[in-house]
Amino acid sequence: MNGKTQKDGYQVVDFPRVREVVIDVMVPAEKKHMIHVLFEADVTDVRKYREKKKIEGAAVPSLTAFIIKCVADVAMTNKRIAALRFASRKLAIFNDMHVSCNVEKEIDGQSQPMGLVIRQANRKNINEIHDEIHSYATEELRSRSNPTRN
Repeated sequence: MNGKTQKDGYQVVDFPRVREVVIDVMVPAEKKHMIHVLFEADVTDVRKYREKKKIEGAAVPSLTAFIIKCVADVAMTNKRIAALRFASRKLAIFNDMHVSCNVEKEIDGQSQPMGLVIRQANRKNINEIHDEIHSYATEELRSRSNPTRN
């Protein structure tokens, strides 16, 4: 198969041969599936926006919701940044951005970090993302033998 194939929710493209060099460099990190990033960002405008919402008595979205929205929107400007390589020479490029984050939940009286995936974060606004995070953080955990959340 040459070129592109459009599927439901993603497209399949050939993996560029020139990218093989990048893969060779990444082989030593292959066993680690976590990337830690330290960055600096000016959040002055975000803080002003949040303060304005607070004064208005409106819902104030979390800084986490802002970051998730920014990451999703920026990644969608170059969808290959979140593509998945498969079948050795193919690349699946997704139409939507799902962003994983940790959410603090209280379990048996103790705060615990729990994973949450914000699906289609690129299609949601900041308030929707904030509401999803808050809803997950406050919902009761269900028995592992009867999971209802995927």
